Amino acid sequence: MDLIRARLEEQDRQDQLVNASVVKTYLTTQKADGTWPAIDYTATSSAEWSPVSHVQYMARMAAAYRTQGNTYYQSNEIVQAVSKALDYWISAKLVSSNWWYNDIGAPMYLGPALLLMQSKLSASQIAAGAAMLPAAPQMTGENRVWYAFGSIHRALLEGNIGSVTTGVDAIKSVLVVQTTTDDGIQADQTFYQHSTQIYNGGYGLQLVLDVSRWVGILAGTSLAIDDSAKAMLDDLVIDGTGWMQWHGQIDYSTMGRNLARNSTGNSSSSLRVALQRLIDGGSARTPELQAFLDHVNGSAFAALGQKYFWRGDYSVQRTANSMVSLRMFSKRTVGSEFGNGENAQGVYQGYGTTFIYRTGTEYALIFPVWNWSRIPGTTLEQVASIPVPLNNYYVRGTQTFVGGVSDGQVGLSAFLQDETTNTAKAHKSWFFFGDGYLALGAGIRASGPGSVFTTLNQCLLKGSVLASRNGTTASLSRGETDLDNVSWLLHDLVGYVFPAPTRVHVKNDSQTGNWQLINRGYSNAVVNLDVFLAGLDHGVNPANASFAYYVLPGTDEAATADFAKNNPVTILANTADIQAARHKDGFSGIAFFASGSVTLKPGLTVTTSAPILLLVHELNTGLAVEVADPTQLLKTVQLSVTGSYKGPNTSYDTATNSTRITATLPTAEMAGSTLELVLPNG
Repeated sequence: MDLIRARLEEQDRQDQLVNASVVKTYLTTQKADGTWPAIDYTATSSAEWSPVSHVQYMARMAAAYRTQGNTYYQSNEIVQAVSKALDYWISAKLVSSNWWYNDIGAPMYLGPALLLMQSKLSASQIAAGAAMLPAAPQMTGENRVWYAFGSIHRALLEGNIGSVTTGVDAIKSVLVVQTTTDDGIQADQTFYQHSTQIYNGGYGLQLVLDVSRWVGILAGTSLAIDDSAKAMLDDLVIDGTGWMQWHGQIDYSTMGRNLARNSTGNSSSSLRVALQRLIDGGSARTPELQAFLDHVNGSAFAALGQKYFWRGDYSVQRTANSMVSLRMFSKRTVGSEFGNGENAQGVYQGYGTTFIYRTGTEYALIFPVWNWSRIPGTTLEQVASIPVPLNNYYVRGTQTFVGGVSDGQVGLSAFLQDETTNTAKAHKSWFFFGDGYLALGAGIRASGPGSVFTTLNQCLLKGSVLASRNGTTASLSRGETDLDNVSWLLHDLVGYVFPAPTRVHVKNDSQTGNWQLINRGYSNAVVNLDVFLAGLDHGVNPANASFAYYVLPGTDEAATADFAKNNPVTILANTADIQAARHKDGFSGIAFFASGSVTLKPGLTVTTSAPILLLVHELNTGLAVEVADPTQLLKTVQLSVTGSYKGPNTSYDTATNSTRITATLPTAEMAGSTLELVLPNG
């Protein structure tokens, strides 16, 4: 136990250490009663609680006191300042309206301050301070890890070895795959927190950072985190969160309401620390962890291809020079949340949001000026004001047909949009074909007074915008306009290609907003940023509108023009029942929103007995078919393909020259995942 305490103290010291000049400011501005004039001690705000800075200052001063070579190493001035500050904190009994600050946020600093200074504070001070820390872990997911942090500090301060073990066991308890809908690690390596909401970039990232700390602290002791639990953490990092970042920028769709914080930016610092801790702790996957760390530091990343996360209604495509994410929501999942005044405009985040990354800076701090009814990838009725739900509210989907199918290199995702928070209805699919993706929409209708708008992208404006119209390419003047007969657009090395000349709305101009619009705890000072926005206006009350466009991340003018002229992807169907496309290299993606048939090429027709998602690869030796059930309700599906093929649960019908296949689909926590069928020529 002494070793664990020594290691925890050292970790606390490192975590809380700041520049000596900062500590000097704390000492020179502290008042006689132990408080600081910069802190509003009357605040009760739920989002940004000012008084928590009081205990943060204490922890930072304590770290300086314990750091050899620091100006304030073993300084009596520090002892007196921390003692005064602690006495005030104990007597004031300040309470936030947000339970998190009371139970987790303040103890996160108070625990280290007490542990680092225990020998210099009185027994009564330590007893009173320790009593303000949680007695035992509670809750689930990352909240449970945070509670354990406070309870372990309390146990060490009180010399309660049994409670230390209880706290460590709570940390270990999160390193399992959840088989229900509880917070924590899911079978597809998404991370749930706050109901069935993907949160790898918020709570999940913090869990990795925090638990990786305990791997080192507990190593070699009787309470060590074992290899199987460490492997669970490695899998979450490599197979989950690793796919959801680009050079250290965590995908905004995995951040939950953290998106609305002005500290949201590149997460590379946290990732570097966590990855190095996992590498130092030893792992069978150390080479992959090192490759991930190298990628955060600027190198290429080996995790390339296409991946669908069936538990999170989330999809990622990665190439050597780009990453695209797709966020949907269903009856099973939460699309967005509004809590503690944060994310007040985010109600539409789950409606097929697509983020396109090349550098990772495309959307950096853009959100106070975003048009939140024109989120990239969404099809929405434009409203006078974004509906703001009640505080601490989750926007859960109402439809079951939301899902994706993937072979690891190409994929297809589909979204039956029929939600209550916007009147726009649509059947949408995204065909990820390697170098880019095809977005299809059909059956678009709405009942509200606003026009319906499909947004291709809304990101920071970087350089010129090129538009090809009627065979002529030109750079657009700054402003906002509707362009007719557009064949393709190019902005910041991302191409947008239309299969037929299309009327496109384009904006390359400034947008104004403020942080308070999305986070009520922030300033309403004006923020002005230059923004690129492109989209398709379907008009008011469309009855059966549709769209199709291709997106080519990491391209240039010549390559975009060539793609438009020699498009390798053919749209086979774009209706409310079937959306399908075929690549010239012999693979197709089909979203069957209803049972039916589609011809992929002469002599090859695919039929299904139920709504399903398919990838079909034409091979010299037969077919490879990937199947996924977006409803996650089916146990089997009956398929039929033209021609004679072999394989399990197949039968050939000579009368129709077709092979019937009975596919038994994954169930339980694997429901919605991809099933591969190999069908050799018969």
